[in-house]
Parts: sequence; C-alpha cells; structure tokens
Amino acid sequence: MLILASVAFAAQCVDTDGGGKNGEESALKSQGQAKVGITPHEDICLTSEEGVSINESDYLKEYYCGADNQVYSKVWECTREGFSGCRNGACYGSTSGSSNSSSSGSSSSSNQNTCGNKILEKAKGEQCDPPDSICFGKTKAQYGICSKSCQCLISPSAEQAQALCGDGELDSAKEDCEKDSDCGSGFLCSSCSCVKELTKEEIEAMKKGEKPVVDGKTSDGSDSKDVETSGKGVIDTTPKNFSDDGALKATSSVSNFFKAIFGWIGALFS
Repeated sequence: MLILASVAFAAQCVDTDGGGKNGEESALKSQGQAKVGITPHEDICLTSEEGVSINESDYLKEYYCGADNQVYSKVWECTREGFSGCRNGACYGSTSGSSNSSSSGSSSSSNQNTCGNKILEKAKGEQCDPPDSICFGKTKAQYGICSKSCQCLISPSAEQAQALCGDGELDSAKEDCEKDSDCGSGFLCSSCSCVKELTKEEIEAMKKGEKPVVDGKTSDGSDSKDVETSGKGVIDTTPKNFSDDGALKATSSVSNFFKAIFGWIGALFS
C-alpha cells in the first residue's frame, strides 16, 4: 500500500504559479514551473511564438497542469495582454492602465506608425525592422530577434558587447562619458573621460608655462602663491642677434682659418 501511495503521489502534476492556461494575470506575472515527478518545466520567454528561449522578449511560454495530471504549455504574447513584455520567464509591467502602462505607451508612440514598415528608422529609436526578424548588435557575433517594438533583443548566448569609445553608447563600467552632457557642470568629455573645462585665464597661463590654478591650487596640488611665473617655464620672446653669440663667433674664426690654409695650398699648385 505504501508503495502504491508513493507512486500515486509522484504522478500528481504540480504548478507553482497556479495556472496560466486561461491567462490569469497572477500566473503570467510570476515565473513558475509545472512538473510531474522530478522533472520541472519552467516558464520561459521566447524569441517568437514558435521561437527559442531568451531572457527578454514579447512572448511567454507558460507551463500548466492539465486535468489528466500531465504538463502542458501555452504561448502568450505579453504585450497583447497589456503587459510591457516578457522578462525572465514572466510578463512584466502593469495591465491596469496605471502610470507604468501609460508611460510605456508614450515611449513607444514615436514607433507606433513606423515599426513594422520594414524600414530601419534609427532617428525614431528603432534598432531593427521588421519584428521577429534576425538582428545584430555592434558586431555580427551579437545576434538576436527583433521585438514588436523594433528593439533588438540580443541572445544571452551571444558574444558580449565590448566598450568602444566614440560609438555613442555609454558603458558606465568602463567609460565616464560619450558626450559632454554625460559629464557634470564645468567638465567636458575627452576620450570618454570627464575632464575639467579650462577657463580663458587658465589657458593663457598654460601658454606662458605657468601651472593652471584651480580653487587656489595648481595642477600639482601646491598653493598658487608658490608658483613662480618669472624665469622658469616662461617663453622668452625678446628678439636676439645670434651673430653676437660667443660660440658662433669661435666657430666662425676656426672656419676662416681653414679657408685661409686651403687657399694658400691651392696657390702653391696653381
């Protein structure tokens, strides 16, 4: 009897999020799993209705238990059900018309009449077009599927993007900035690093060989009053007569001496 009871218990189908067959919001919004025995089937996002698994997309494959204690699945298009999309095996976003859903609608309004026309319009925020087609990131090794909102959903198994200065995409882990607006007030973006914007006075001081002063300190941290502005590091623009230089006069005398010697030797053989 104990063995028969164990077998009967093992044959029971268990669904951790309580459904999904009829599109219950609570089930679609949570990643659950259905299993018979020890083999679980976790809810996943799909690249398309009949696509493959991906971390984020528009489609959710929801597993549930049937009346016969077997595991079944159904694919739901989260965006069509009022959600923002599918992420990590569950639909996300609000379906109640709250600020989340309204803001999502406003952000995609610019693409409403263009996404799906098979024309890539980057100025309107599109990364790919048409939806459900294969798309690529920065390189061909970064492949993915074009979503219903014309955003390229890179496959988790694809090569990770490398930070590239000047590509217009800020990699916060390796770059300070991609444009001046990424830096704070008084700073500019130079080689993807935020540097202080010099004033006209500081630029003129550098031209004279002086150390620029910032908040009473020079660039090496010393007090500005300790900076010597005469003699050291200053370019002398006073006109000079280089013919009065002692070294040049000595060189000229030696040259004239040898000229006289070779002239005398030449006169002997003429």
